[in-house]
Amino acid sequence: MCAKSNVVVAASESNAEQRSVLRAAFLAETRYCDWRLVALSADASFRRYFRLSHNGQSVLLMDSPPDSEDMDSYIKVAQYLLSAGLRAPKIYALDQINGFAIIEDFGNQTYTQLLDAGEQAEPLYQLAIDALARLHQRLDIKQIDIPRYDQGYYQDEASLFIDWYWPARTGGQISDNLRREYMAIWDQLLAQVATDNECMILRDYHVDNLMVIAGESGLNSCGLLDFQDALIGSRAYDMVSLFEDARRDVDQAMAQRLIEGYLKDFGPQQAADFHYDYNVLGAHRHIKIVGIFVRLCVRDGKSHYLDYLPRVQRLLEHSLLKPEMKPLAEWLDRNHPGFVSAPLQFDARILKGMLCETL
Repeated sequence: MCAKSNVVVAASESNAEQRSVLRAAFLAETRYCDWRLVALSADASFRRYFRLSHNGQSVLLMDSPPDSEDMDSYIKVAQYLLSAGLRAPKIYALDQINGFAIIEDFGNQTYTQLLDAGEQAEPLYQLAIDALARLHQRLDIKQIDIPRYDQGYYQDEASLFIDWYWPARTGGQISDNLRREYMAIWDQLLAQVATDNECMILRDYHVDNLMVIAGESGLNSCGLLDFQDALIGSRAYDMVSLFEDARRDVDQAMAQRLIEGYLKDFGPQQAADFHYDYNVLGAHRHIKIVGIFVRLCVRDGKSHYLDYLPRVQRLLEHSLLKPEMKPLAEWLDRNHPGFVSAPLQFDARILKGMLCETL
C-alpha cells in the first residue's frame, strides 16, 4: 500500500524539481506507486512521458505542465476519439490540476520504428487513412467543444515564418510593409479553404504519433498519440501532415493512390475543394514549420530540429509550384533572398538577442 502525502513545493525549487516532487506525490495516491518508472525520450513540447511497469504489465505516466500544456483538451479529445471507435489511450488515473495522468500503454511499435525496421509502408499508411476516414465520418463535430482552425490560428502560424525564419535568413526583421503584404496574401488564400464538411483534425498526424498495437487488428490496431491540439477544420489537413512529413521522405506515388482511394466517393466539387485545401494548407504547414524549427533552436536551445529543416524547405519550395500558391510564390521571388531551399546559416546567439526580447 502506498503512503499518501500532502505536498508543498518550495518556491525556490527549479521547475524540474517541482515537477519531480509533484509527480511522486501523484503516484503515491495511485495503485502504480511501486511500479518501476523509466523516462521516455522527450519531443518538442514541454510534456514528458514515463513508462511504469510491474509483473509484465505497463502503463504510461503523462507529465503535462498545466502552465504550458492543455490537459483539459487531451481528455476531451481522447474521449471523443474513443467514442468514434478509434484507439486513443484510455485514462486510468488523473490529477488534472497539476497535469498528471496514468494512461494506456500502446507499446513500442511506432510507425517510425516499424518503417525504419523495413516494414512495408503502404499497409501502414492505408491503416492511418482508414482511421482518418472513421474520424471524419463517425461523429458530429457538434459533440465536442474545441476551437475552429480559423483565421486567428492561421495568421499566428503563418507569422512564424517572418518572425523567426526570415531573420535567420536575412539577419534582420521584416519591414512593416512587407509583413502586411505577406499576411494579406495568406488571408486571401486561406479565405477560400472549404468550411463545409469540416471535421476534427489532430494536427500532428504523422508516423511519430501513430502506433501499431500488438495483438489487435483493423482500426483497433492503430494507436493515436499527441492529439491534444486538435481543432475543427479541413479534412485535408491531417493528410498533409501524414504525407508531407517534416521528418521523413514519403513515397508520393503511394500518397496519391491513398488520397484518391479516400476521395472515391466524393463529388467533383468536394474533390476539387479537398485538393485546393491540401495544396494551400500544405504550404501553410511547411511555412509554419520552418519558423518553428528556427524558434526551437534559437529560443529553446533545441538545435537538433535544424536537421529536419532542409526537408521542410524542399517541401515548401515544391508546394509553391502549385497553381493556388502563385501569389505567395511571386511575393517570395520579389522579396526573399534566394531560393527557400537554400542552406540556412545563422548565429543562434545573435538571433536570440535580437528576437527573444520582442517576440
